[in-house]
Amino acid sequence: MARLVLNADEIAGEIKKRNAKKVLLQAPAGLKRKIVKIIPKLEKDTKAKIFFAANSCFGACDIPLGEIETARPDLILHIGHAKMLNRKNVVYFPLSYEFTSAEKKRILGVLLKKLKKVGLKRVSGVASIQYIGLLKWLAKESKKHGLNIVVKKGKSGIAGHVLGCETSAASSNTKKIVFVGDGIFHALGIVKNEGKDVLALNPLSCSAQWLGLENLYEMQKKHNALLLKAQQAERFGIVISSKPGQYNESLALEAKKILEDNGKKAIIIVADDITEQALIDFSLDCYVIIACPRLADDLPNWKVPAISFEELLLLFGNDRKTT
Repeated sequence: MARLVLNADEIAGEIKKRNAKKVLLQAPAGLKRKIVKIIPKLEKDTKAKIFFAANSCFGACDIPLGEIETARPDLILHIGHAKMLNRKNVVYFPLSYEFTSAEKKRILGVLLKKLKKVGLKRVSGVASIQYIGLLKWLAKESKKHGLNIVVKKGKSGIAGHVLGCETSAASSNTKKIVFVGDGIFHALGIVKNEGKDVLALNPLSCSAQWLGLENLYEMQKKHNALLLKAQQAERFGIVISSKPGQYNESLALEAKKILEDNGKKAIIIVADDITEQALIDFSLDCYVIIACPRLADDLPNWKVPAISFEELLLLFGNDRKTT
């Protein structure tokens, strides 16, 4: 069975190397239970005071500013994601899955079968950070079967690495793309950004499925009705994320000006976790979400009209001046 490698000795070594006396740990929901088990060892080996942030953590941009301000740790260890932000005393600690030889061969078999069915011999290969090692192995082994998986560096600097919001590693002159990771969130982001079909290969379930523009069209159809309501709305909330990797005050102010120039009323709302439930009490007609670009994918599921900045431009920003 696949095993997510969490090396307590390596984490303790990082704490000792930096001579940290108070440490704040942060991790996404799926890792919290696993990390709790190693905290006694970390405290024993490092003599440091260990605190664990309970806030949600959706990505490498999601640094717990409130907890940092309150606890004032010497070191913040962000476990589970690759480095994204350069911030003082923040260290990223990405994790990866280990697979047995038999598991890797089964995953390769699923991949080859899917690609053979559509006659592909050359594809781009990308993965979320936990599966980069597996992607490299698949690219190497596939050559023995006449398949060329092109793995290139994107903006993250790690070959084949994609984020939910950043997929430049998938850009190449291949017709289709293979994404290695669990779930379809990243894969849909690649479809959206690259405009190509993506084979989402899930190593944990040893399964694969094709995703394409038709999947995005289905999502957009649900959203079109809300866009009509947004166009008729009078009172807008412009929701800006407090997360350091997403905070964009200038864009929020621009959105406010666009709306006011169109005779609408608008206020700016600052939020950490941006959810429909968190905005209900404002009782506004529509919300413009200025945060992680992938939040827009969830907006069709909201009951209240909520749109992205790009959709705001589509509805009201025809006279926007570009520089």
